[in-house]
Amino acid sequence: MAKNVKIHKKIGKPKADFELSSGALVFRRTSEGVFWLVLHYSAGHWDFPKGHVEKGESLIEAARREVFEEAGIKDLKFYPEFKKSIQYFYNAAKYHPESQEKKLTFKKVVFHLAETSEKEIITSFEHLEGKWLKTEEAEKTLTFKNARTILQEATGFLSQSFCGKIE
Repeated sequence: MAKNVKIHKKIGKPKADFELSSGALVFRRTSEGVFWLVLHYSAGHWDFPKGHVEKGESLIEAARREVFEEAGIKDLKFYPEFKKSIQYFYNAAKYHPESQEKKLTFKKVVFHLAETSEKEIITSFEHLEGKWLKTEEAEKTLTFKNARTILQEATGFLSQSFCGKIE
């Protein structure tokens, strides 16, 4: 072996906790078009309502509970044909400053599509505000690319289901 070659010990990847969450892209149809529920999280980002799946809950039950807890919306009609998931790693301390843990977490979020007629948003302590936004404005507001991608997939699904472009 050449003298200038250094051998590095292989460093193992840090172990990560696994978290399964469920959420919903909630929309309202009005005479002015389709509006999407987007929440401003206290960590600074804008996203759809989502959260942990509790023991014994189905994914839809968890999504329904999370939408109610985070936005105060109870009347939801789910479209079971639409189900998309995203996966990512995150550091809990970054998004939950009160947490002293600096654990790496692998998170899988399953998103559903749900319609409501409710307009009032009552945000939880986890959020700074919630808004109903038209599709184009929602795409500009959402912080993460994966959320924008799922929104585009949902609008495509609705366009096919309702036989027309969703704006």
